[in-house]
This record gives sequence, C-alpha cells and structure tokens, in this order.
Amino acid sequence: DMEREVFGPVLHVASYDADQIDAVIAAINRKGYGLTFGLHTRIEGRVQHFVDGIHAGNIYVNRNQIGAVVGSQPFGGEGLSGTGPKAGGPHYLRRFRKGPEAGTHVQDGHKVTATELADNLPDPTLGGWSTRPDRIAILRKHLRGKGAAAIGAAAGIDFGQVDLPGPTGEANTLSLSPRGRVLCLGPDGDTLLAQTIQALAAGNAVLAVAPGAPAALSALTGKGLPLAAIDGRPDPVEARSLRVDIVAFSGTPEAARIVRRVIADRSGPIVPLVREVL
Repeated sequence: DMEREVFGPVLHVASYDADQIDAVIAAINRKGYGLTFGLHTRIEGRVQHFVDGIHAGNIYVNRNQIGAVVGSQPFGGEGLSGTGPKAGGPHYLRRFRKGPEAGTHVQDGHKVTATELADNLPDPTLGGWSTRPDRIAILRKHLRGKGAAAIGAAAGIDFGQVDLPGPTGEANTLSLSPRGRVLCLGPDGDTLLAQTIQALAAGNAVLAVAPGAPAALSALTGKGLPLAAIDGRPDPVEARSLRVDIVAFSGTPEAARIVRRVIADRSGPIVPLVREVL
C-alpha cells in the first residue's frame, strides 16, 4: 500500500502460490519503482523468469542487495526510481565528458500540436522489434549507405549480456535494454537521422519531429519499423504530456534548456534529455 519509495528497514511478508508468479511480477512492475530487486532460489528457471520479467535497474540473486561494487555492479534504477546514468561500469566515464555546446538552431516550420504527436506515437512492440537480434542488419539494408557513422557507432555497442569482473563464484552481467519510446527532435535532418538510427538500433520506437523529417528519414519510413516522422516545428510545451521515455535534441544550449525544463516539470518517471549522438 506504500505510494512512495521507502528505504528500510521494512519487512513485508506476502505469500503466493507458485502459479501466481506472473501476477506477482506484474503487480511489482505496476508500482513503477525499479531501483533493485532481490531473489533467493535454487531453481534456475525461476531466476531467469524473474530476471526477464522484473523492471529494475539492478537484480541480485542469492546475495544481499546492499553495497554494489563499482566496476562489478553498475548501480542505478529505472522508472520512478530513475537515477540517470548508472554509477560504475564500462559506460560510466563517458557521462563525465562534456562536448562542444554549439548545437543547431531550430528551423521554422508548421507548429505540431499535442494531438498530432499523440496520434503518431508508434508502438514499441511493433513486429517484436525490441527483441530482434538483427536490428543493425535491417537498418543497414534500408539505409543503403546513409547515416554510415551513426550505424557504425550503434554496431559497436554490445546489446547482449556483458560479463563484468567479480569475486570467484559470482556472476556479474550487464545488459542494455530498450527504453521504449524515443522522441527525436533533431533539429536538422542529419542529426535527426543519426538520432533515429541509434534509437532504433537499441530496440526503441521513434517519433521524429522536425522540419523536413519525412524527407530526412525516407529510407526508413514505411518499412514496418516502429517509426513515425512528422514534418514541423515541435513545441516542447505541447509535448509535455506525451508518453515518451527519452527525448533526443541537439539544438542550441538555450533551446535545450527550455526542453530540459519542460520534461523536468513532468510527473512520473524521469525522462532523460540526450543531446549527443554517438
């Protein structure tokens, strides 16, 4: 019955039948909190069932949930427990890097309404895209040489399980999972294409909004991908209530600050603003 995140000590005991495991997992996920999850069992199939189903940043099996080791157990939650970039791990150092702040100015265009955005929001489950192992190959086939740098950078990322160092007898693995829906705002055609490629390569659905977006993404639209492109100038305020999980925008620092304030004012899970392309 708790409506907010509480840090212990708290003991709550609830019994359930073995055939109710899926209902238990669904009930936990519905709460929206996903910092850590712990499981104690000797049944291998039970472990994998929970690992595949639970939405949490860190999952501990047959060990305590306290004291993540930097380098072995990158730490960070998701959903209402979102903490931003994970602490530790192979991707941590990059988050301390600060690149040039130039950015691209937003071009004039048709002002896209909240209704247009909501009506075009793609379904992340379309065609099982998030679980396909051949996403990079499919994108390369459709692009035919376009966006080579973006697709090359995406191909260099290991989206499978990565083994991390740890004590003898303890397995520590890192997996990269799709976030869901990504709102790509460019603002120019080349940047929009790079954002879209990398979001799709990671298994996400993409709503791309910018002047000339359909033309910039013509190689990918209409190919059965979870992608929609709208030609127009996005208004951050209009997108405030849009159900997205990430916003990608490489505009000027002034424009980016406006976008950041709008998404920070949203209630619910943290929605990161990604300004760089790989």
